[in-house]
Amino acid sequence: MRDVNAASRAKRVRGHRSVALLGMRELLAACATVLCAVLFLPHGVAAQEPARPRIAFVDLALPDEGKPRESGALAFARRQGEVIRVKPLATGGWQDDSGRLRAPEEADLVWYHSGEVDAAARFGRAGAADLLAYLEAGGSVLLTGTAGSLLNAMGIETAPLRVSTQKARQGSLRVVEKHRAHPVFAGLPTRTPIVLSTRPGSAVASFDAPSGPAGELLADAMPGSGEGLIVEHTAGAGRVTFVGGAVPDFAAATDPHLERLFGNVLRYLAARSTNHARLVTPPGAHRYERLFGVPFLVAEKPVMLTAPANGARYAALLTDDRIGGGFRSGRFTVRETPVRAEVLSAQALGLTLVTREKPVSGHIAAQREQLKAFERRDQEMTRGLRVVRPTVTLVPAPLKPLVTPDTDRSVLLGRSPYQIPEQKEGAPVPVYEPVEEGGFRVVGGTRRFNRPIVHGLNRVYTGDVPLFRMETVAGKPGDAPGEGLFPLWPRSDAGQGAAKPCLGTLRLGVPGAGEEVRWLDTLPGTVTTFWPGYTEYRVTHPDAGWTATVTVAPLLETNGLFCRVEFDREMPLAWQYGGIWWADTEANRNQVTLEGATARITEANLPNGLVFAGWDGEGEGQKRQAAYGEQVEFAAEQARRVYHIVATWGVTEYDEALAAKMMARLDTPAAAGWKWARDILKRRWFDCYIGRALKPELRLRAALLAPEAELRRIRELWDSRRTEFQVKTPDAHLNALVNWARGASEYHRQGPGLADSALGAPEYTSLSTGWQGKAWAGDHQALEECLRLYAAFQEEDGFIPWITPSLEPWRVGNNTPYWVIQVWEQYAWTGDRQFVRELWPQVRQAVAWQCRQNDPDGDGLFREAHDYWNLAPGWKGSPVVASVVSWAMLDRAARLAGVVGDAVAEAEYRGLAELSRQAILGLLWR
Repeated sequence: MRDVNAASRAKRVRGHRSVALLGMRELLAACATVLCAVLFLPHGVAAQEPARPRIAFVDLALPDEGKPRESGALAFARRQGEVIRVKPLATGGWQDDSGRLRAPEEADLVWYHSGEVDAAARFGRAGAADLLAYLEAGGSVLLTGTAGSLLNAMGIETAPLRVSTQKARQGSLRVVEKHRAHPVFAGLPTRTPIVLSTRPGSAVASFDAPSGPAGELLADAMPGSGEGLIVEHTAGAGRVTFVGGAVPDFAAATDPHLERLFGNVLRYLAARSTNHARLVTPPGAHRYERLFGVPFLVAEKPVMLTAPANGARYAALLTDDRIGGGFRSGRFTVRETPVRAEVLSAQALGLTLVTREKPVSGHIAAQREQLKAFERRDQEMTRGLRVVRPTVTLVPAPLKPLVTPDTDRSVLLGRSPYQIPEQKEGAPVPVYEPVEEGGFRVVGGTRRFNRPIVHGLNRVYTGDVPLFRMETVAGKPGDAPGEGLFPLWPRSDAGQGAAKPCLGTLRLGVPGAGEEVRWLDTLPGTVTTFWPGYTEYRVTHPDAGWTATVTVAPLLETNGLFCRVEFDREMPLAWQYGGIWWADTEANRNQVTLEGATARITEANLPNGLVFAGWDGEGEGQKRQAAYGEQVEFAAEQARRVYHIVATWGVTEYDEALAAKMMARLDTPAAAGWKWARDILKRRWFDCYIGRALKPELRLRAALLAPEAELRRIRELWDSRRTEFQVKTPDAHLNALVNWARGASEYHRQGPGLADSALGAPEYTSLSTGWQGKAWAGDHQALEECLRLYAAFQEEDGFIPWITPSLEPWRVGNNTPYWVIQVWEQYAWTGDRQFVRELWPQVRQAVAWQCRQNDPDGDGLFREAHDYWNLAPGWKGSPVVASVVSWAMLDRAARLAGVVGDAVAEAEYRGLAELSRQAILGLLWR
């Protein structure tokens, strides 16, 4: 019995020991769980409740209250955490409801909720760029509803956001099986559809692409639909969560699923944000600036900035000095330093305290890694292409031309019937000599009005002698009646395109004995130098021996001319101005009204037209009779060395309704995705075609207030274009030509586009001209606006037309493939991915139209019916040039697809380009 009892006791002891050991393991596990929970709670937060995130809530209605659906989301955010209402500013930075400038880094996450169709456009390009920089440095963003279009605007998502409207219904989502344990679904029934309340009539937003969104799909509407109702993206070190579908109704009655889901999302994103900063506000005026990924509040001048460290690890200091180390950007220098004191003080323009390690050098390192990734992708894209390596032969200096050019055959130097109308081509006497810095000089020439300077609609005609005329252009044939010279001139024939209205001629002279005037344009031996934007003359009297230096140029912000006359001694000056008309074949009767040193000239045949001419000399004006009516003549009563004469032209009024109608033509579906850029095109158009013609008298007086400063400003603008860089070769003629063209190419710029001819027809040019010269010259802003102008008028089928100055599409020639090619060239020069992203939908449509219209059988050979696409003028249907250009279009479209990350389109276009290349080489190459 004793043994049995002993065995029984032993068994019971072992049993108790087993129970005790199991209880200890469970206790240790429970303690570990509690300990971990405590250890990972944010500092200062009680263990019994989750941390309340700091939420930067984007409210575009500031300072007013938002719409009900936005206000409901705002109220929900306030229940979940501490909220800062902010809106992005067009000038950069963010503003809260108190008017203070803020940065996203001052919160744990940014939440943008919208039910508006144009959510990204309303957000603005500057805000999207700043938000992306915040994200890539480790920030967190929540986008709900149509605000998901910001993912497209920032280039994070390539699948376009599809937005539609719906009637009252409930929204539901199904969690992707592998993500059922994701923190955003904690406490939710992930094995069955999750139903959320929505607002009746709200928008439905989802990413619509065959392959689904580029981010990680957490939940969709139906299994495998790929619509992307909850999608998680990464951008650099940051994270974005998009919640789409029917826009949630936060203003509705309490929805436990909605409360749980969005509460989870907010806490999840806040916990993963690693990009926090505190911007020190300087006293006085300041602005927002982000440099090297770090936001600053920048003072106008260095001030003493002081702030407590409060747990910051690094301080970023912004100064304008270049002493010592740091990272330089323009005039600024940014220095990063570890925070070792409890209080920081520095004399600086800006101070930002950050929680990240080495924020500036880390940003630069991330940018370098991104650049390396781009280079690796470029290498993959060009793999297999044959690289042509030129043979380089070294020639001992000094270099000499291998072939001496025949200067008598250079049309580019002005030896053409147009530039020398009274002489035959190739026989100019005297010769225009090159000025290598970018000009041409002639001595003793007698040609008049053969060298125009063009600025917008204003043409100032100069020539070999100092006699000047202002003209403008009428409409292009084919414009609608009344839309010819835009809304300036109310003439029924304004749209016929034949007239070149004259706005007056300026003649300079020196008074002689009696009333005789020796006009400068009649004196022999004038030395004339033509520069882009202005012309200079040196005139010497053969008997009296005095010398006059004359400079003439168009005014910049208005339609007018500026003339400066300087003598080598004190001399009297006389000048005449007159001769304004719509056409010189009409019975013109100019009328002159004198007021002090200014003359006002009008003409009944030029309705609404006004011309003013005045100077800073002393002497009363006199009316003189001429063939076209009255003209004015001024003569100096007191001799001086320097005189300034200004003439301006404009209108008393313009057709405001017609102007608004024309500008409204830019409100196209194609431009809806970049309204900010569309509005810039409108302003450019108005300034060129209307704005410069308003208040001509006021602008004349403004130019004469400080005439030397005005001329210096004009010359500096044109000289900066010409001297920004210079071509220097052994060929003086080539140097002069290229350096001249750098400045003179601006003659073609008319508002938002580039004119087909700076002198003739004012329609916007066919893109087949290329404009590569303006690209290498650095005129990327002008080219971007021109390409956007054509994109705005893309027709529904994808065709890119010509455009008239009255902003009407003109389906006369096919710009479509050239436009795609030039979008790529613009990116190749600028690296502006945002530009490509915004025009990508138009690129897709353009490529589809060209393939559908001109290669209907899909054999890779394209046909076109335009003469300049063919080798023999007049022979229609040649596939040679059309196929080569279309191959280039497909090749560049594939590259653009790579830029925006559209792998499906990239593969499609590469396949079509290869098909076209093989067809060209196999069938057309002989």
